[in-house]
Amino acid sequence: MFHTSQIIDYLTKTNNYYSRFQLPNIERHLSSFISMSTPGNATLTLLGKFFSSFKEELTTRIADDEQNWFPYCLELSNKLNKQQDNQGIEELQLCAISKEEDRIEALLCDLKNILIKHLSGDYNENLCYAVIFAIGSLEKDIKQHNRIRFRILTPMMIAMEQLCK
Repeated sequence: MFHTSQIIDYLTKTNNYYSRFQLPNIERHLSSFISMSTPGNATLTLLGKFFSSFKEELTTRIADDEQNWFPYCLELSNKLNKQQDNQGIEELQLCAISKEEDRIEALLCDLKNILIKHLSGDYNENLCYAVIFAIGSLEKDIKQHNRIRFRILTPMMIAMEQLCK
């Protein structure tokens, strides 16, 4: 079983990777793709705006993780460690958590689908593939991140909150 701090450390590192490498990589490829394609292409303009709103939403979540969610998780874990030796957490954290579709995942999927299904006009296919690949890579990473976030960390926090009552 992983300790809360190990999970938070992993999620923090993945958030940093998204901010420092994956988002700038997509932005760089998308910017080149848009600038080297037919000027005035409405779909590309929409893609640029869509990516900007996605980036803002992801960076807002990352900031909230750093400022609120992760500190809360660590504080709760430390509080519980001081109260008892975590008996019962293993059983409680196995509860299934139903989660609605994550908005970040949905936005990435939409962005990729717009590129794949609705792109028209003259454009550089290699740059298009580079953007699709970069988005797909981030999408895969975020799915894994969310799996840990929603299936491991969230149930742990629910269990700890119940034990602290």
